[in-house]
Amino acid sequence: MHSEAAKSGAVNRWLASGDVWLWAAAAAVGLSVTALIGLLTLITVRGFGHFWPVDLIAVEHALPQQEVVTLLGELVEKETLSATSFTEATGRSTQGALVERYLLKTGNRRSDPPDFRWVYAQDVQALSTPADAVQLERVAWGDAYGWIAGLTVADRKISDPGERWNALQAALRRVEGLREEIRRIERAQMNPLNHQLNQLRLKRREPSTLGSEGADPALADQEARLLVELGRLERELAALRGDLNRDTLQFRRADGTVEALPMGSLLRAWQPNTMSWLEKAQRAIYNATTNASTT
Repeated sequence: MHSEAAKSGAVNRWLASGDVWLWAAAAAVGLSVTALIGLLTLITVRGFGHFWPVDLIAVEHALPQQEVVTLLGELVEKETLSATSFTEATGRSTQGALVERYLLKTGNRRSDPPDFRWVYAQDVQALSTPADAVQLERVAWGDAYGWIAGLTVADRKISDPGERWNALQAALRRVEGLREEIRRIERAQMNPLNHQLNQLRLKRREPSTLGSEGADPALADQEARLLVELGRLERELAALRGDLNRDTLQFRRADGTVEALPMGSLLRAWQPNTMSWLEKAQRAIYNATTNASTT
């Protein structure tokens, strides 16, 4: 009896000291920090996956009584349908109870839409991951998938595959340098001049600057000099923009069609099927930082 009373008194004294609440608060803070770290890790992994180079798959498939069609792209999703759902979606029957299908991102939205396609497993005749398949990131119309059929750099056609790939990367770096120069001229030179010109025109409309014979000649002369400088910069920009498309890539799609792509329409090119895990990680980091810097 005396022992139980002593224990109860010790517990009461411990509760009264407030230590229990300190431990509870510390545990709650630790749990919150752990949850926050887990959430940030999940967001980072999911977001990083968006920039991770995915292997390209070549799929040869054919519908009944039709020719074989080759598709090239990223495997986005797999799903299994019941025979009833398959029949409702395609109007065809199947012998099995379940049918698997694949969603491929085939890109080439401008020249060969749509850029996402469903392929049913029972129609697939061959699957492969060609080592020389190329993914292009373009300025517009999304990614393109295919193979390099030719490259012209400064009016010189490059036929050797190894030299061609290195020359393509060099041409893309050159184009990116031209874009940086264009952005520099627009932001550092043209924008301030346009601001000065607008301020000058507002000043010329003020009553205090109007003489008996009209506008102040000094202001008119200053405006003329600004217009001359802007004209010079616009001609310089036009020359740089024209130089963006000096080189041309001949790009072969999965259907065999070869398309001429001006280098100025491209941002990056890579061959994901030949890249190591480290190379893919480096490419993902580069893609993420580049996209962040241009937004």
